[in-house]
Amino acid sequence: MFIASVVDTSCRANRNPRFTKYSDNERITVVELRNPDTGAGSYALRHKDPTSESDETFRLSVKTSAGEFRIPEHGGTVTLAGHFAKILVANFALGTGGAVLTYSTAEALTYGIFDGGQFEVQLDNSVRVLVLDRDAAHSFWVPAVTNDPLVPEDKVERLPSYTPNPPTWIPATHTTTPNPDENATLPYLYADDYGIHAGFILWRAVFPSPATALHLVTQGGILHAHSIYLNSHPLSSFFGSLTAASGTSTIPLPQSLLHNGTENVILVLQDTSAHEQGSAALRPRGILNATLLGSDAGFSSWHLAGTAGRSAGFDDSTWEEGSPSDGLTGAGVMFHRSIVPLDTPDGHDVSLSIRLGLQTDSDNYTDFRACMYVNEYLYGKYLPKFAPLRNTFPVQGKRGQGR
Repeated sequence: MFIASVVDTSCRANRNPRFTKYSDNERITVVELRNPDTGAGSYALRHKDPTSESDETFRLSVKTSAGEFRIPEHGGTVTLAGHFAKILVANFALGTGGAVLTYSTAEALTYGIFDGGQFEVQLDNSVRVLVLDRDAAHSFWVPAVTNDPLVPEDKVERLPSYTPNPPTWIPATHTTTPNPDENATLPYLYADDYGIHAGFILWRAVFPSPATALHLVTQGGILHAHSIYLNSHPLSSFFGSLTAASGTSTIPLPQSLLHNGTENVILVLQDTSAHEQGSAALRPRGILNATLLGSDAGFSSWHLAGTAGRSAGFDDSTWEEGSPSDGLTGAGVMFHRSIVPLDTPDGHDVSLSIRLGLQTDSDNYTDFRACMYVNEYLYGKYLPKFAPLRNTFPVQGKRGQGR
């Protein structure tokens, strides 16, 4: 959220491949990201040992348009608390007015236009600096609410009513990819290439003539999963693996579900497990191989869709009442939405968590996954087939009500 919502220059940034000793503390690891267009830099700081509970102090070497500096320049050190990480910026443009923050030993949580006050520092170049502690800064550090006209209206549709090319579906037509892994069927079905980097992915394919089977290879990381539908009928599912980041399936296509003389639609619902770290972060998320067997025509088109917008203000008045414990009678996806009123006393740091559990110990009831969102943020993913006891998810304390 920090990089996407605040330091937008880091969204197009290259990692410095040269080894540089940025820190004078060997227990700190530093990664430099540099925007090739603007020269803006971001320095990601973390403990070399991610389990470290110690507070580490150090000075950091940064490169700016004004020269190279070891910061802090005028005494003192940067402190990194145990289990914490930071992102410090250099050559950071403050809006479009031409002002540039050469470097900072504090995290730049956000920038914008605010009224003055006792915590304001007025500089001679019209830049205002607000000095806040982290808790106060969080009142301003929020992601922007999108005004994207492509975000659909507040409504829910069933699969059969979707048309081939509504605005929320992105045509998947790429025959080249910036990803170094080019070993895939065409068009490339790498979600990152189309601007979808996290969350659930819907892949929709159309083919005109009957086929006998579908060969599909998806890649989404350890414990990723996918479900396949043919002409709105559930066809097959891959539940995930503790050892493999990809899943291969060859699924017969029942002739009774195929449409002769008109188009057939295959829908793949994919749940990814985000990206790995290090060089493995380049491994694509999406479909590596999609091949129709018994058909010379192949696929007519591919489209994909991801997260479209926000849930705040969504009208669920037409939804039926129900409990998650009611479950599903067959394959599919079910959404449950609830408002939870909270009455935590002022001045108390109250720990909150949500616990999910099975109603039965039978293995027949573990072939599902549940994702829990609180006020639009993913707080937990429950996978009883693989980790039935990992079912308690802490939620950041808040007052008022949660959805």
